[in-house]
Amino acid sequence: MTIAQDGPEGPAVWAASYSRSDGIRPLFAPIADLATGAVVAVEAVPRPRDGAMAGVVAAAARTDRRAALDVGAAAAGIRRAGGYGLGVPLHVTLLADTVAADEGALDELHAAVRDAGFAPRDVVVRIAAPIGDPGDAEVEAGARGLRSRGYGIGVGEVGPADHPLALIARLAPDVVALDPDLAAALDADPGGQVVLDAVARLCGRAGAELVAGGIATTADLEAFRRHGVRRGCGPLLGAPGRRPVDRLAGPLPAPTPHVRRVRADPAGPVLGDFARPAVMLRDTATGAEARILFQDSPDLGGIVLTTASERPVAMLERNRFLLAVSARFGYALHAERPVRDLADPARVLPLDADPREALQLGGPRRAHDDIALVDGYGRCRGIARIGDVLRAVAALEYDRALALHPVTGLPGVPALTEALEQRLLAGQGAGIGLVSADLGALTLHGGFDAVVDGLRRVARAVSDVLPRFAGSSAAHGTGDDLVVVTDLGAPPALDSALRAALTAHRAPRVATTWLRQPPGLPTGAADVARELGRLREQARRLGPDAAVSAAAGEPPRPLAG
Repeated sequence: MTIAQDGPEGPAVWAASYSRSDGIRPLFAPIADLATGAVVAVEAVPRPRDGAMAGVVAAAARTDRRAALDVGAAAAGIRRAGGYGLGVPLHVTLLADTVAADEGALDELHAAVRDAGFAPRDVVVRIAAPIGDPGDAEVEAGARGLRSRGYGIGVGEVGPADHPLALIARLAPDVVALDPDLAAALDADPGGQVVLDAVARLCGRAGAELVAGGIATTADLEAFRRHGVRRGCGPLLGAPGRRPVDRLAGPLPAPTPHVRRVRADPAGPVLGDFARPAVMLRDTATGAEARILFQDSPDLGGIVLTTASERPVAMLERNRFLLAVSARFGYALHAERPVRDLADPARVLPLDADPREALQLGGPRRAHDDIALVDGYGRCRGIARIGDVLRAVAALEYDRALALHPVTGLPGVPALTEALEQRLLAGQGAGIGLVSADLGALTLHGGFDAVVDGLRRVARAVSDVLPRFAGSSAAHGTGDDLVVVTDLGAPPALDSALRAALTAHRAPRVATTWLRQPPGLPTGAADVARELGRLREQARRLGPDAAVSAAAGEPPRPLAG
């Protein structure tokens, strides 16, 4: 049949029968972790047997069958997926105006979940941009109704238009899926990068998982990796197929070594970066239910026991549970009793926690237990395996150690450049200082060892002073220069405190040059470095103890303080 033609066999008739199983062709696309390649979810993608989906939807709209088509497509995907024993969440999509309709419109969806043997928590309903114009309140009410039944809530096809960010924040989604068209021009389109950064920040605040779509090339994959996106789908990872897959056809390309991730928080990874799907049971479940889960999933290390609102209360560790039920009369004693009697209190941390916090939880008995990760509403959004966290912390500490200067123990300029650019992009002013140690006399009298000791003493003085000035940081520049970034009005007080600390540490004399960078200017780190170099040469003529200050383009003047 040709979808473009209307009439007895055209799209209107096709759309009217689309909600029946014989008119559905659901396909399944893997959603993978972009770092490890593990399949973490499956998306049900409805496809018409002939023509394009847009034509079918348009025809359904003309015959007032859009909601039936929408729900029928999602229900068909759920029923088909039920036969494959998915061990990961299934994502289906509904239009916002379908979600905003009366609850009876979703009866077929709920029936499909029951028929397929899923629990509602195994299904994430993505709310796509509306074709009609439902009010925000109706969409929120519909989302609350789905959440009250246990479904995960997602927002789909988020891009430059159609999705008010304020509405997304109020929905508090579990998943936010990016518009696939965003991938194609991400590196070349500054507007797309701004959208991605804004949505990523919103997801971080709401505890939502960000999923990239349309990843077709290695360049697309690297672009999303650079922006800190950890989940994605697209032709590179696997085209939609007739049956869901639990692993990708091949390994993902390794990250390019020189590519640095762009993060809203430059301090390093958070626990949410290592999240894996959690297997959850209600805290009222029996030992028999838990035993079935462990038997069906040999790789399952633990089960999170939650309240009705998915707040973790206990953790059932595999080995301890199986030992308990394998003992004499163990299964007979515990099969019909609440499994919580055999569980330990849940080890819980927020998604944005520092990975090192995970290493401080519990005693030796539970050192290898999984950690339940919760969003800002206290809902379990995954687990972190302690092995993953240990490897990440070890790699992080190793990288940080390599980045420190061997003499001063201070980080290199790249770390400070990132802090400075974030301060400037946020519209904050900055005082950038160059601390130049006078090591010439030490070279003549004590040789190289004396120079190293003198530079180390200057670095200690700087490190002692910075904690008194919130938000200040320092790095080793080149040679005998240290660089300091602080608030716009802090240089006079900081310079005075630094000179007192230099005296206490018996450090060499230093000349300090401070560049005042007021808020609102687009100047970047490279421009700041050029200005500091210019001022440094002029300041050196004033002597080894000079303390000068200047704004961009001005000659240096004695620092007022």
